[in-house]
Formats: sequence, C-alpha cells, structure tokens
Amino acid sequence: LQVGPSGSGKSTIIRLLFRLFDVTDGRILFDGQDVRDVQMRSLRKHIGIVPQDTVLFNETIRYNIRFGNPSAGEEEIRNAARAAEIHQRIISLPDGNGGEKQRVAIARTVLKQPQFILLDEATSALDTATERAIQKCLTSISESRTSVVVAHRLSTIVNADKILVLDHDTMNCWNCADDTVLCGRLRVRKHINSNQIMCI
Repeated sequence: LQVGPSGSGKSTIIRLLFRLFDVTDGRILFDGQDVRDVQMRSLRKHIGIVPQDTVLFNETIRYNIRFGNPSAGEEEIRNAARAAEIHQRIISLPDGNGGEKQRVAIARTVLKQPQFILLDEATSALDTATERAIQKCLTSISESRTSVVVAHRLSTIVNADKILVLDHDTMNCWNCADDTVLCGRLRVRKHINSNQIMCI
C-alpha cells in the first residue's frame, strides 16, 4: 500500500511496474529480475491490472471480461462477473459509467488469476456497499499474490502488509506487522481526512 499527495507519483509507479514506459534512472525488480530484461508478453502475462481509466472494447461484456483469459470457459467467466458484482447488471457499452467499467476490469483480473496484481483506484467509482463487497473479492485473490494498491479510501489500508508514504522527494515505509503501524495509520488517516494524502 502506498500513500502520497496527488501528483506524488503513485499512478506512475503502477505504469512503470506494468511497463507502459520504462524507468530512465534506477531499476524495478520483480522477483529479483529487472523488468526491462523480461519479455513484455511474459511480464504482462503474470500481471493483472485494474487502472483508473478502464478501456472497454465495443463488444459484449462477456468479450470484455474474457479478454483477461481468452481460454476461460463460460462458468469461469460467470464466476468472475459474480466476484466483480456485475453478473446481474446490464451494461450498455460504451456508455457504462465508471463504476461499471471498473467492475469489468476487476472481473478480467479475477479471471486472469495473475501472479502480481496492480490496482490503481480500482474501487474509486463505486458506492460504499459495492466497494465493500468487491474489496472482499480483491482481498481473497490477493492473498497469495503480490499486490500494489493505489486507493483514496482508508478501508484499503486494513489488509496492507506495508504502507509506503510518498511525499515530495521522500518515501517512508511502515511495516504493518509492527505495533508502530497504528501510529502510521493514524497519520495516514489524518492526511486522508485533510485531503493531503491518498492511499495506494
């Protein structure tokens, strides 16, 4: 979980991890390997991403969800849709609202079952009740996977192993296994409440 003010680079980190562009200084390691040394196809096969600005194809919901795993069967697609709370919703594409588009992206990620999960404001366009239900699903699929989460709601901090705070040119880290993280969470809460910091 990373935290930092708007414009501090939280979403940029997600883009770098997914190699939408490469770092110009330093390096990013996945399991000890520089991402620039990994073939793009292989890297993206192991990463599931739910971006802020989900792009949908001008196709059916089924097609858009199945894009996460083209070899998935009908029951797997239905289960992914249920997990993302969209199985009973009729979405008229491309006019679905932001919350509906995010749910399709979440269903894609659930269906893909990636090794790494990148969530960039994945539940920001959802109402609180839907966000709570989807958060349970995201927590479940993230249990045995490395996840990087960008979020603006404090509820996302609950299951974090680490909280990274980006602030101007500095980065602080709290290990959530430590008792000191309570102090860190209280500081994060203060920043969120004052609209100075957003969680990732």
